[in-house]
Amino acid sequence: MIAALVISVLLAASPDDAHAPLAEVSIVRAGEAFEAEYRFHQEAQAWVFYRSGRQRGSGAHWRSAVWEITTPGVVLAEDGHFTYLAAADGGPVPRTVSVRFAPQPLGLAADYDPALIFSDGSVALFSDQFDVFPRASAEAAAGLPADLNMADDIPVRPTRTCWRDPGGPVLYRGEWQDNPCGSNAQTYAFFGREGVTETAALATILDTGLPDWIAAEIASFSPQAAAWYTGTLGEGLESRPMIMASWNGPSSGVTSMGGSVLPGLIVMAFEGEGLLTAQPRLTGQMRWFIAHEIAHFWLGQTVRYAYQHDMWITEGGADLAALRALEALDPEWQGSAAFLQQSLDDCAARAASPIESAAQRGDFRVYYACGTIFAHVLEHATGRSWPELLAGMIASNRDTGVLTRENWLASLDGQPHGELIASILSGLLEDGADDSVAALARLLEAAGVPHARNDEGQIRLVP
Repeated sequence: MIAALVISVLLAASPDDAHAPLAEVSIVRAGEAFEAEYRFHQEAQAWVFYRSGRQRGSGAHWRSAVWEITTPGVVLAEDGHFTYLAAADGGPVPRTVSVRFAPQPLGLAADYDPALIFSDGSVALFSDQFDVFPRASAEAAAGLPADLNMADDIPVRPTRTCWRDPGGPVLYRGEWQDNPCGSNAQTYAFFGREGVTETAALATILDTGLPDWIAAEIASFSPQAAAWYTGTLGEGLESRPMIMASWNGPSSGVTSMGGSVLPGLIVMAFEGEGLLTAQPRLTGQMRWFIAHEIAHFWLGQTVRYAYQHDMWITEGGADLAALRALEALDPEWQGSAAFLQQSLDDCAARAASPIESAAQRGDFRVYYACGTIFAHVLEHATGRSWPELLAGMIASNRDTGVLTRENWLASLDGQPHGELIASILSGLLEDGADDSVAALARLLEAAGVPHARNDEGQIRLVP
């Protein structure tokens, strides 16, 4: 029940409690800005932010553009892959550190936007952007691997985060609360007064500034897509998801749709004059965008990848799932062939380098493009549709909640040329290919995917 009211209290944690958080932070709205106060329960020379994504396009760390450290002698360092708090003199960070920030609509590459800004002044903040862990030195913080799953000494004691708005309750995990607190929440805390619209299948918070046609598409198509996935893939982790959609204005020369999925929540951000008026092409893109994000409730949450380098499983898989959903739900959808061809072109242009290390190069597109083609190859190699294959993968791995590359490739067991297909796929993932076009052509040939080579040597899929 979204209207429920819960009052929480920020509790002090004892350093001797093995289950207590190592750090706590209180975030309070202060007019158009916010103030965050950290309390650390052990001594450290660096407190590292788990979520240190970079801005889309520029590749720059984002916090220095938004955050101001107001505690004297504390700096925001951006060495290596992660942002961290450190003492200017190289000593321990003070046990209490204060931060002031004015949220901005920053788009991050392969991470959740830190803030969603709504037309009426409402703001939604991503909860896990505030989570930190200690390092013994600044050098140790700067030397961390990009994928923390590869580090074996990261403490699993999430930061306790509390939220307060002097103007009223905060919407947190589906409930309006006066002072909600939590750890590892993986959600957005909503500061505002916009109403929540609830239906049996979906709850929404839609920016009042959104073009009417976008709001209408979200309200009408999202429940259809969610119902189709449930009927095709089985029950997801959430019985009724929420969608939170913001509007960053009709910027000139811009047509932008961005989104991500969290437990029980899809967040969307729209921007640009190109979205002001509905067009058939844009309607198709909007429905594909919605279908892709909703697919992540199954491929990304019900089962997830174990390591960042396996992102091709979830992102490419969600791309192809969205195509198959649109083919089933939208009789006017004609975009599958063009989408698959673009995915193949993009994969060929990027697969000379190992696909698994793409994140280290900042090339996240390869996970989407090559992952889509690999799933399409699996359809042809097995003679089964991607939704049917995906349903089997989810059912087989629902208990662990993890879908590995080995689980994925197991679908090829006993199939004609299955070992050859698995070998080519593994080679592209681990090593790339000097001639990526030739490698992909061999992959398509082995799986029986209709294709041809044009005079320029490019691969063209044959419908």
